Formats: sequence, structure tokens, C-alpha cells
Amino acid sequence: MGKREMFKYKIIKIFVVSVFLVLSCHAFCFADMIYLKNGNVFEGIVNGVEDGYWIEGMFFPAKEIDRIEKDVSASLQTDSLIQEEPSYQVIDTKTIDVPGKAQVIAEILVKGNLTEGWLQKLLRSLYDSIKTTTGFKYYVHPTNIYIYVYLSKEHYESGMGQWIAMLSKSQADSQPKINIRENRLSYVKKNPEVKFGFSEDYRKKIWKEVILVEDKSYAEAEMKYPHNVQIQMKFQEELYNRHKKELAKKFQISLKQLKEIVTEGMMKGWAMPAMK
Repeated sequence: MGKREMFKYKIIKIFVVSVFLVLSCHAFCFADMIYLKNGNVFEGIVNGVEDGYWIEGMFFPAKEIDRIEKDVSASLQTDSLIQEEPSYQVIDTKTIDVPGKAQVIAEILVKGNLTEGWLQKLLRSLYDSIKTTTGFKYYVHPTNIYIYVYLSKEHYESGMGQWIAMLSKSQADSQPKINIRENRLSYVKKNPEVKFGFSEDYRKKIWKEVILVEDKSYAEAEMKYPHNVQIQMKFQEELYNRHKKELAKKFQISLKQLKEIVTEGMMKGWAMPAMK
């Protein structure tokens, strides 16, 4: 190989390596920005834990963080690389076999990259399978079919009807009816946000505690004034407001922020604690 050929070879080699490094960096060299309440700013990969965040080997408590700006390219890369196929699992089936009806209730757990179309297809497929069920005492096949789809076992165990999609077919219906909570489904597709210095998982923890103190307030008021609904409701509100102030102090947030977390939980359909 002559000098010119050798020089040309080196130039090509350098060019190829440079392109590889640029492409590699585009795929993997991204950073988040973390802004502290004291004015300091740090850049790096942010990993959230229950009570704070790690960034470049340093830990910051959640209460010291003003906001976190996630790197957009990182989210795009994650979304493109991690697209779990939707799947389902039957977690419970109940039957009612009486002279008036043969009823089947199916509880379904789903996960993955969910879409409205996939949920509709799933519900219809399950319905087609259930409607041919036999073995009832008074009817050949089920007269009533109800299928409930949940995003998590917590949603199912809450006992509060926190399904994301459902199919119903009563004895009076000629065709099954499908209901999908599109607003809840839209939130499932969004990346979790950091608010008030707290991760979404930590805000869910706060949300559950608010629901628990609400239940506690209701139980205490009902026990104290079982025969006077008007006084009971007033006392319940007093207890609830008192408990909310205690929670705000516990988590070091304002009552306004606590209210926003409660509103967020209701809008996004976060799982409620199981009813006791």
C-alpha cells in the first residue's frame, strides 16, 4: 500500500469511528437537569427512589428539589426501545347460577403498550369464549356476562370499581356493551412527571394516605353520631381537614399542593387502598 492509499485509509477509518461515536452518543449520551431550591443545578442521569433522587453518585432529598427536567432524547430512546406487547391475565371468575339468571363475572389484569383497539378486541374475544360456557342448572349458556379490565391488582383489590375497560351483556341486551375510560388510558401512555420535588410513585403514596384519613374520618364521625346525619357530616369534615393538615406537615407540603395531588390521583385513576 502506497503513502496516498495509507493516508486515504486513515481518513476513512477516522471518519467511520467519528460517525459511530456521534451515533452512539445520540442514542445513549443524554442527561437530565435537576434544579435545587437553593439555586444549584446539576446535570446527569437521574434515578428516583422513594425519598429522593440520585444523580451522578450524589443523593438529594425530595424536599430539597425544585424541579427536574427530563432529557427528551432519553425519553424518545426509552419509548422506542421499550414497547412491551400488551398481555392479559384472568385473576378471578365468579358465576351465579339461579332460576332468574346464569351470570359470569370475569376480572382481568392487563399490562404493556395498551390501546383502545386492543382492549376492545380483548373484551370481544373473552366474551365470545365465555358466552359458550355450559354446565349451568337452569340455562344452557350464560344470560349475563360482565368483564372488568384493570391496570393493576391494586385497582382490582380497591373494591371501588377502578377498571380501565369493561364489557356488559345483561339478559335484556341484544348485544354486549363496551365501555373504555379513554381519559384514564391516555394517562397510562404518558411518562411519569416530577411535581413538588416528588416522583409520581411518591405522590401516589401521599394520595393513598389522604384516602385512608378520609375513610378514617367517615368511620369516626359515623361512630360518634350514628343517628344524626347532619352533625355526622359536619364532624367528618372537621376531622378530615384536621387529618389533611397533619399529612401536609408530615410530607412537608402545603395544603394547596396536597389538594393538587388528590386531584391528580382522581384524574389519573390512581389505585385506592383496599377497603377494610
